Amino acid sequence: MYLINSKASFGFKILPAKTAKKAIAKQFRPAWFIQSFDYNFEDIAGKISCPVLLLFGEKDYQVPAEEGKRFEKILLENNVDVKLVILSNMNHMLRYNPGKMDPKTSLKSLETDFDKRVLDNITDWLEHENG
Repeated sequence: MYLINSKASFGFKILPAKTAKKAIAKQFRPAWFIQSFDYNFEDIAGKISCPVLLLFGEKDYQVPAEEGKRFEKILLENNVDVKLVILSNMNHMLRYNPGKMDPKTSLKSLETDFDKRVLDNITDWLEHENG
């Protein structure tokens, strides 16, 4: 999870990031999870030199596809070999989600199989990179 958006989802409500962080910290105490709210991709982007595949779901409300476009731009500015793929009707949990982009439809999608397009894109990218 990246510190990109100013809001986070908690209990199907959109809360300011600081409020959400405190609410989550009360229920989940693992330090790595709480610290993930303070992670900023831009802080490490300049250190990345290996090829990068960015996979985003069109219906991801946690990390929207627009953030993928931002990551791609930052990496390209740093001369990193990057490929961005935005998969239609896919949510944050890498599941097919033809419904609305919201927590309720995303959670319901957990009843479905992992979206095969993700593995296909990873396989294609690895084959291309190792050509």
